[in-house]
Amino acid sequence: MSRLDRFLISSEWAEKWPNLVQLGLMRMLYDHCVVILSDSNQDWGPKPFRVLNAWFNDKDFTGFVEKTWTSLHFPG
Repeated sequence: MSRLDRFLISSEWAEKWPNLVQLGLMRMLYDHCVVILSDSNQDWGPKPFRVLNAWFNDKDFTGFVEKTWTSLHFPG
């Protein structure tokens, strides 16, 4: 990476986001690297359950879901 492929953040920003990681991707089409900030420890909350109607056409789908959900144990 060259000097143009870097960035600066303030100390306040670093305190607010202590787990940030800088990723510099390889140069592909441009003469600069793509720089990405990533916070892998960010908790975005639970993911919504999604289902496609076509899944219900599979005769084993409902049983699979029921078996999977009843096998889950949450302490508390």
